[in-house]
Amino acid sequence: MAADTSSGPTEAPEEEPLNLYRFPALYDTLKTPDDEDITAVRALMRRFVGNGPWSILDPACGPGNWLRPFAQEASRLAGNDNCPEMVEYTRQTTGAHTVLGDMFELAFEDPFDVILEASGVTSLLPDIDTLARWIGSFRRHLSGRGAVILMLNFDAPVPDRLPATLWRTPWREVPGGEARIHYELLRDEPENHSQQIRRTVETRGGDWPRRIVESYDLRVWKREHLDALRDVPGFELTACTDPAAPAKHQAQPEGERLLVFKPV
Repeated sequence: MAADTSSGPTEAPEEEPLNLYRFPALYDTLKTPDDEDITAVRALMRRFVGNGPWSILDPACGPGNWLRPFAQEASRLAGNDNCPEMVEYTRQTTGAHTVLGDMFELAFEDPFDVILEASGVTSLLPDIDTLARWIGSFRRHLSGRGAVILMLNFDAPVPDRLPATLWRTPWREVPGGEARIHYELLRDEPENHSQQIRRTVETRGGDWPRRIVESYDLRVWKREHLDALRDVPGFELTACTDPAAPAKHQAQPEGERLLVFKPV
């Protein structure tokens, strides 16, 4: 009788977790910037760069949802991202010159009037030194009148009981169906300036996954971090402003703030 060479039942390979970032059209719809934020960014462009048209670069462009609002006011749009699906989607939907690459090693020849990152990438960086180094790397990509405009999330009061809902959208139309997104704060660690977030996407209709659930850590910057950013080589921190009140510069950092850096 032949020997039994089987090693018993084998487990099926674990499926790769779904990632919203791999679905550009879905991400684009659910993460469309608010009119208030777009208006605030436009006001800062006019104040610190001058009247358009502007050449605009988003160094972590995603689906181009922060390039698209300014397409009619731009002389040139460009985006960089490390996700091939996002790069192709942005190219097709905005007409921007898009590059697949590392946001720390931008590969554009001509300078830009505005380098804009308002999607929250700054909260994914590990520490203030990395954030400062990233800002410093923009210097050679700016025109003489240029400005860097970044959205940073500073610490703010948190709910007494966790988990807690931070933000939930209504159902929105997506190609072939509808989708909505729900953000929850699971854990707050002020000593590490970190928060754990859970993002849940639900869809109905179309060929989308019915549910995408992701958890990730966000850096929540503090007042002392803002002070550290005043020393980024080659730049002056010119404004820190609440998107809801863009005329009030140098506001106390709490919650979302738009920061403007001018080259020196």
